[in-house]
Amino acid sequence: MYYAQKTGALMSDSYAGLIGAVVGAIITGGFAWFTDWRKNRSKNKKDLEVLSLKLTYKLERYVALCLECSEDDGREYYHEDEGRCSGSLFRGYNIEFPEFNLGKFEDIDWKLLPVNLMHEIFTLPTKVNSARQRFAKEWNEFDEHLNDDYPTTIRAKELTDLAIYFYNVSSSLRTLAGLPLPEDSIIIDTLNKNKIRNDEDYNRLFIRKE
Repeated sequence: MYYAQKTGALMSDSYAGLIGAVVGAIITGGFAWFTDWRKNRSKNKKDLEVLSLKLTYKLERYVALCLECSEDDGREYYHEDEGRCSGSLFRGYNIEFPEFNLGKFEDIDWKLLPVNLMHEIFTLPTKVNSARQRFAKEWNEFDEHLNDDYPTTIRAKELTDLAIYFYNVSSSLRTLAGLPLPEDSIIIDTLNKNKIRNDEDYNRLFIRKE
């Protein structure tokens, strides 16, 4: 009887020691995992901020280029004090339709971005090329309708729509990374105002009335 009790006590102590060792290992492993997770989380956050800063600078630079280009209507304006009737004459565009190249970000993990946002960013060069081709088609057909409003209108519309799209993608990146949005709203306000005018001109010229 005494032997059985002693044996049971020893087994209980062994189980207690084993359980303690297991619990200790779990706690130690859990702490190590939490420490690694926190380090990785901090690194991912910093990488996301760096990626967003690089991209937003590039996207917002293109927004500014589009806005500048869209306001180039290719006309030379003159006034009566120059010995001619006031008016304008189409001379051709001074600013070329800007190209866009995403560039390489080999040191950044793109998987930090949501899939939808990643898709929007990766398709930006294609959107720009498509817009440039639509304008080029209208420009090549310029002689057929002998009205410079046609290429100028579609050029301004394509550029404004691109600029607004790029601006929205940049804003999504800023929000995701916790970066502040641009304090000055003059660019997006100007783009929205121009879009209303451009869409009206486009509908007048290109949308046939039934």
